[in-house]
Formats: sequence, C-alpha cells, structure tokens
Amino acid sequence: MAPPKFSDLGKAARDLLSKNFHFGVVNIEATTSTANGAKFTTKGKHTTATGGVGANLECEMNLPYGLKYKESWTTDNVIHSTLTSDGKLADGVKVEGDFNFSPDSGKMGGALKTAYSACDYVHATADVDCSGQVHASTVLGSIPFLDGWVVGCQASYDTATAKLVSQNIGFEYREADYVIHSGVYDSTKYVGSIHHQISDKLSAGALLNWTTGPSSSSITLCGKYALDSSTFVKAKLDNSLCLGVSYVQNLRDGVEVTVSGLVNGGSEAGHKIGLNLNFNA
Repeated sequence: MAPPKFSDLGKAARDLLSKNFHFGVVNIEATTSTANGAKFTTKGKHTTATGGVGANLECEMNLPYGLKYKESWTTDNVIHSTLTSDGKLADGVKVEGDFNFSPDSGKMGGALKTAYSACDYVHATADVDCSGQVHASTVLGSIPFLDGWVVGCQASYDTATAKLVSQNIGFEYREADYVIHSGVYDSTKYVGSIHHQISDKLSAGALLNWTTGPSSSSITLCGKYALDSSTFVKAKLDNSLCLGVSYVQNLRDGVEVTVSGLVNGGSEAGHKIGLNLNFNA
C-alpha cells in the first residue's frame, strides 16, 4: 500500500482533536442515496453567537467511463464542482478538476489536481490552480533500513512572480498502536503530534504547534473513550485552559447526535455549547 499523501501526515491526531467538536453552532446534515448510486446531502448551520444561518446542497454521482462528479451550491451563492477520474487513465493515477463560480460577483476559480500512488514506496501529487501557482508533493514510504518511517516534502511555486512561495517537510513514524508526526512549514512553524490507540475502546493524542515569535506555542491533549458499540465520549484540553467535551451517540441506524461543550478556564467569557444531528438514509 502506498504511503499517505503529504496533507495526510499527522491526520490521525488532527482528526482526534478536531472531529466531533461543534462549539457554538447547531448543525444538521441529511444524506440520501438513490438506487443508481447518486447521493444527495443537505447541510444547515446556525451560529449561536451571531444568529447567522447557512446551508448547502450537495450532489454526488458516478458517470460513465469511471468518472465521478460532485457539485454543491451554498446559500452564499457559490457553486463548487469536481470531476474525478481515479485509476482509469492509468493504474494508481488520480486526476481531478476542481471548479468554483460565484454568480453574484462573476468570480471563477479552479484547479487541476493529479496524484500517483501505484506502488508501496511513493505517493506524489501535482496541482495547478487558476492563479498560476503550482503545488507539488512527494511522500516516501517502505524505506530500506527505516521500517515504519514515512518522509515527505511539499512546495508551491508562483509562476506569475517566479518565486517559491512555500516549502514544507514532514516525518511520520508508524507502529501498530501509535503514530508520531513532526513537520516544519516555511521554516517558521513547527508541528509535532502523537496518536496512541491504547485499546479497542480508548485512544489518546497530543498536538504541539510552535511558530517563531513571542507567545506562539500551543499544546492540546485529547482522549476518546467508547462507552459501547454506539456511543463514545471525547475531551480535549489546551494550554489556554479551554476544555472541550463531546458526547456522540448513534440513536439508530443512520441517525447520529453529537452534543458538545467548551469551557474557557482562563476567562469568564467564551463558554459555548453545540449540537450536531446527522441523518443518513
């Protein structure tokens, strides 16, 4: 199996710390599927602090010749669509056209994205967007004499200014029950994370960020515990004494509810609650 792409390095810890936490919002999501495989998803979001409401409608379907098409339309009146060919042009080659259009302003944007992952040793990507920027990355895995190690690099080049606008490097070490990740971004931001699957029911993770400059470091700890096959709880705490908790339960097949809360231990303000409802039919 090919190594992960560069953007997925450290994903296990990031997902543990970010998913299932919905602070200060009320979300509802409903997904339905048709007999021919088309999928329709409607999402709504209410921000309790501002009272703002937003939504989007999304459609995903399979087309002839192995193509996949996905389109969404938001209440901000932005249309976003993607057309994907995965493994049809050549083994392990994925090509995706990504487009967006705002009818109100007439603004358009897009990108052509490619990826190669046909072997166990490399996962490479190359993207070109409408602004003229080229983004490329390579991740190497199954390195001889370095069992468990994954090494990757990513760079972005602006053809309009003929300048290298970003350069990043990341490392990951994997074992059966834990993943350690570290990365350096533009020589100014340093990231480190660990994800430990302690048991079938319990997992824990930590994420450290440090940026050059004063008072720029942060650390967040998180844990997840499965109460039973349909219910789990999560909690996370950062160095600002913000404590987030989340309770997730599958009420029945296709119905999931998440209740979240944030307590700001460093201030009398900033406490938040949130609710997320997910329906899948």
